[in-house]
Amino acid sequence: MAIGTLKAFDLSEEERWRKHKVIDLGKILHNSLSALGFDLTESETGVVTIIFESDREVIDISKILYEDKILAAVTIGKTTIKPRLRFFIGAHFDNEDIEKIVEKFKAIKKEYYVDKTPVNIE
Repeated sequence: MAIGTLKAFDLSEEERWRKHKVIDLGKILHNSLSALGFDLTESETGVVTIIFESDREVIDISKILYEDKILAAVTIGKTTIKPRLRFFIGAHFDNEDIEKIVEKFKAIKKEYYVDKTPVNIE
C-alpha cells in the first residue's frame, strides 16, 4: 500500500492534467445536473453530490442508474441531514461518460417525477 501511495503522489506531480481533467468533467456534470433542476452541493472537485428529499427517492434512483451500469455512492440515514447520491469522477472518465449520466438524469426527471413528486417505481 505504501508503494502504491508513493506512486500516486508521483503521478499527481508528473501528470497534472489528470487533476484538471477531473475538475473540468466534475464542473460539466455539476452544471448539467443543476440545469436539469436537481439540487446539488457546491464543489470545486470531481465529486458531484445530488441532494434528495427522501431515502426512497435515492434508493430508487440509484437502482435505475445501476441498471445502466452507472454507479453512484448512496448516503442515507443518520450520516447526513438529507439523503444524497455522489459521483466520484476519475481521470479515466471522458465526455461520453458524463453525457451518459446527464442523459440518464434527463430520463429520470421525465419518467420518475410527476409534478415534482417522486413516484415509487418498484
